[in-house]
Amino acid sequence: MRTLIVIPARYMSTRFEGKPLALIRDKYGIEKTLIERTWDSAKKVEKIEKVIIATDDERIEKECKRFGADVVMTSKSCKNGTERVGEAIKSLKENYDVVVNFQGDSPLIHSDYVYSVINSMNDKTVRIATPVLEVNKTLFRQIKKERSGGIVGSTSVVFKKNYDALYFSKSFIPLKTVDTNFKPKSYYFHIGLYAYRPNELEKYTNFGEGRLESIEGLEQLRFLENDLTIKCVPVRRKKQGFWEVNNFSDVEIVEKILASSSL
Repeated sequence: MRTLIVIPARYMSTRFEGKPLALIRDKYGIEKTLIERTWDSAKKVEKIEKVIIATDDERIEKECKRFGADVVMTSKSCKNGTERVGEAIKSLKENYDVVVNFQGDSPLIHSDYVYSVINSMNDKTVRIATPVLEVNKTLFRQIKKERSGGIVGSTSVVFKKNYDALYFSKSFIPLKTVDTNFKPKSYYFHIGLYAYRPNELEKYTNFGEGRLESIEGLEQLRFLENDLTIKCVPVRRKKQGFWEVNNFSDVEIVEKILASSSL
């Protein structure tokens, strides 16, 4: 399957303005912007026809060109990364079987996670796929601590027995047992990565913003609100660890992971 990776990046994040240009230091003391580290991770994925960055901000465009990335400028009217990815592919002459949305705040995404969602698309009935990670006891406690401190970052997901998504939320779901002792296979953490058939992106834009999408601030809910199925693909935790940069406080967490990994 001909596969394209698109990294959407915006400057005006409500929780962390200028996030793509935030500097992140690795264990060697080398500082790179978040968008460059994400680009580096995406470029490690093999057998991909092309990787591009989609942005509407000249500051991000300038930074991306500095480190040699292919950049597509999109309009400022895009409400989220999925819309930005959809707009970006319209400007390309090439056609692709699968489009991967490799979110710009996810520099720690392992290549295996990308392969997992791409491989799931070998099933022609799968139109949209995203990886999910089982929450272990350590992560369970960390997320609960953040929630009690009013920090909202990671996204939880619940799905059917066949792994079709039921719902995604910034709340820690399922809520009924959230305050009891930890139970394995009870909670799953959504990883900010999607694989789509190109025509699903066109449908997405035509639907317009959904009610639940607006309330939660989660773009993938637009698919569910319009009866499109998202296949959840369970992936295994990697030794390096995983974390997304949603808030300024996440920079320190990612730096700690980089300090103890081979990335």
